[in-house]
Amino acid sequence: MENKAEKYAFGIIIALLGLSMSGIHVFRYAFYLSPLFCFFIWVAFGGFKFYKKATPFLLLLLASLPSVYDLDFNGFKMFYFIFVYSFIFSIFDFSKLEIDFRWLLLFLLVIFILNVRDILRAGGFSFSIMDSESSFESTLAFPVGLVVIYFFTVKRYLWFVVASILCVLMLKRIVLLAIIAFICLRLCNRSIQKSILNPYVVTVCTTIGLVVCIEFASGTFDKLIRDVLNQSANQLAMGRQVLWGSTLEALKFNYLDYLFWGAGEGKVIYTIDHLFRTGFKVQDVRLHNDLLLITLQYGMLILIAFVFTLNNRRSLEQRGVSLFMTIIFMTDNALIYQHVMVFYFLIMAQLERASKSLSPTS
Repeated sequence: MENKAEKYAFGIIIALLGLSMSGIHVFRYAFYLSPLFCFFIWVAFGGFKFYKKATPFLLLLLASLPSVYDLDFNGFKMFYFIFVYSFIFSIFDFSKLEIDFRWLLLFLLVIFILNVRDILRAGGFSFSIMDSESSFESTLAFPVGLVVIYFFTVKRYLWFVVASILCVLMLKRIVLLAIIAFICLRLCNRSIQKSILNPYVVTVCTTIGLVVCIEFASGTFDKLIRDVLNQSANQLAMGRQVLWGSTLEALKFNYLDYLFWGAGEGKVIYTIDHLFRTGFKVQDVRLHNDLLLITLQYGMLILIAFVFTLNNRRSLEQRGVSLFMTIIFMTDNALIYQHVMVFYFLIMAQLERASKSLSPTS
């Protein structure tokens, strides 16, 4: 049997991911044991190779090391959550496997049903894209969204439609917007795709987008948004303006101080938790902007390096998926979602496999 290590590792991570997301409380943290199991598999089959698949995320781990001496529990969790998938996809090359994403879509559907079974029993249902309201809203929309763009990329349009329906039901507006942007880009000719997906272009545009987020949080666009949309900026961003603005103010953000270095690993999470626990009696609040989080923790230069390495991929197909993830990182906490990052890496591996099979040297 070829590629035994990858086959066993794939089985382990899917099984543990399923247990973690099954809704059974005792298995909630099962996936975080996966580095241990994967390490034993790696040693047992004598691969002893390291791959560059997780370079952008290893960069974040390296950037956190100067502040590791001062980690609290939240900081450790952030570090370990990124370490888990970075380690797994650094020691295995899943492009050696042929993965059928139809079965993985079914896998996500089963997990989704397990998580919404109480709603299904009760029969209650509400849905509004404009209000971003769905009884079935779930972070599973992120991996399903990745599967949607994968099926579109490999031209399996029937499965693309099936996955899209499921993604709409799970309703994460940013996922739907990222899918639309991805499809519009893929429908352009290759020269336009090459221009837009150039990692330098994506990095510059993302940096500008981050500055816009910071200025938005600081109230720069409040009057414009009120005049044009007749609603507050905080309403438009579903509470993100107060969240981002309060954090920036508490950390005394300015562009010059945060250019080379940030507040350090875990300090942003600690600050948010303190602000909202004392001010609003709310716990477990997240920043909902991983790119802003990276900037505040490690500095703008690390953010630029992260975005560039994330989008500096060999094929246009891989660059398209990385752009999708860049958009997601701009408005959510996907860095700590194992189910999102596992699917991202598996899809990138399959696109790499397809690229190798088309190569004249393969």
